[in-house]
Formats: sequence, C-alpha cells, structure tokens
Amino acid sequence: MNEVELRREAVRRRQAGETTEAIAVSLGRTGRWVRKWVARHDAAEAGQDWAQSQSRAPKSSPRRTPDRLRQQVLEARAKLEANPMSQYGALAIAWELQLLGVDPVPEVWTINRILANAGVTRRRGRAPGYQSKGAPYPPPTATGPGEYHQADLIGPRNLDGGIGFHAFNLIDVGTHTAGSQIIDILRPVTIAGSLATIWG
Repeated sequence: MNEVELRREAVRRRQAGETTEAIAVSLGRTGRWVRKWVARHDAAEAGQDWAQSQSRAPKSSPRRTPDRLRQQVLEARAKLEANPMSQYGALAIAWELQLLGVDPVPEVWTINRILANAGVTRRRGRAPGYQSKGAPYPPPTATGPGEYHQADLIGPRNLDGGIGFHAFNLIDVGTHTAGSQIIDILRPVTIAGSLATIWG
C-alpha cells in the first residue's frame, strides 16, 4: 500500500473498533500518526479528499513585495533608462521612488530582485557587433612616483536628504597611491581645487 492507502486503512480499522495502538503496530506507524489521520478524516468536509497530503506552504506571504510597488520600481527604471544622462541602477531607482513619495522605499536588494524577475537587467559592456578600429593606445610606463596620474570623476550620487555630490579620484600609476575628494558643487574651480588638495 502507498501512503494514502495506509491512511485510509488506518481510519477504516479505527472506525471498525480496532485500537489505535494495534493499528499503529500493524501498519508500522505511531499512535500519533493514526490519531492525526483519524482527526483529519473526522474534520473533513463532504467530498474533501482528507487522505491527500496538504501543502505546508503559507497561503500568503507577508514579505511578498506588493504588485503596486513592483510596478512603481519598473516604471522608475524605465523613466531613468529613457534619459541617456541618468543612472538607472537600484540606488538611482530608490532615489527616484523617494522623490515620487513612495514610502517605504524598498531596499536595494529588493529592487535588484524585482528587476531580475522582470528580466530588465542586462550585463554592462560594449554593444553587440562592436568592431575595434585598431587605434593604438599605448599605456604609460611609469617608473617612479609622480610621473603619471590617472583621474576619475564619479557621480552624481545622493545622500539621504537630497545632498548631491561627486567623488574625484586620483591615482599615481607608478606607486598606486590613491586620493579622493568629495565635491558638492561640480565646477572647474572645485575640480582644480580637489586636484591641488590631493597633490598637496
């Protein structure tokens, strides 16, 4: 007998007057198991197949992201992606949702999960079909400190409260020594000032 048939047999024999302990020994189960299926049978509604296993999965998930919030995340992503000057990662989407008055704004990992499930994420890289032009770009061969520096400007980023800023980063190619300055107002004079500060 399979498991469902064993359950039906246990209930049939119990209704016939056999003791719980005798049924349990005969079927290789415990008395608790017999009592469980007898109770399940007695509580079943007409037509309900009480002997079948029931899913233990919750009927609803309190942690499931509401459909409305999922839609807001995807709409914010589409809006940001349509602007070639905008970033459209999870942090940018969170900031956009905050501007729209969404409360609470979902965590970054929740936004990333929503994007992944919707299939709108894509790997960064060159566009398909890219053909190198073969232009030579020889790298500098630094032999000592201070000969070559590489600079990079990252941003804008936004802190909680709407404070926008850029990070100006500089690295010495020869020694790999790095410096960084935060710029709250992006102007040539502030970039030059950051460069002078790091050099200092």
